[in-house]
Amino acid sequence: MTPTSKRRHLKVLPEWFDLMKYERAAVLDAEGWNFQIAIRSTCFDHLCVMRSPKPYLTEWDGPILKALQTLRSNPFAAFNSPPFDHVAFSWCYETPVAAVRSMTRSDLYNIDLAVRLGFTPVEAKLYHELVTDESPLAIVSVVNFAE
Repeated sequence: MTPTSKRRHLKVLPEWFDLMKYERAAVLDAEGWNFQIAIRSTCFDHLCVMRSPKPYLTEWDGPILKALQTLRSNPFAAFNSPPFDHVAFSWCYETPVAAVRSMTRSDLYNIDLAVRLGFTPVEAKLYHELVTDESPLAIVSVVNFAE
């Protein structure tokens, strides 16, 4: 990579981004990483809801946007402190940390088999259509249909 191409690449980073803010990542354990990922997942999911044709839980918009703003200045969400103490993030505190390992073909086969055995042919066709549609609205539909 030439110095010129490196500079061009770095220009795409937002002005608020600073790699030094992420030094604490080196000391996060599995539970800490799980919480940080859950917070970001919640923000992403709600942003998709906000952009959907029929948004819901609009009372969460402010706290989610405040959380994203807070993560820009401090990329590590703090347990039970504003804005991460809002009800929108409540599930982040209850998510168990599972052991992490690489998935094998056997794992994928067992997951596929369990899913196929649990659905009628009509349900399997519907879920296949919903899962292969990459739009956020389809993702929300899968969640709502499962409830």
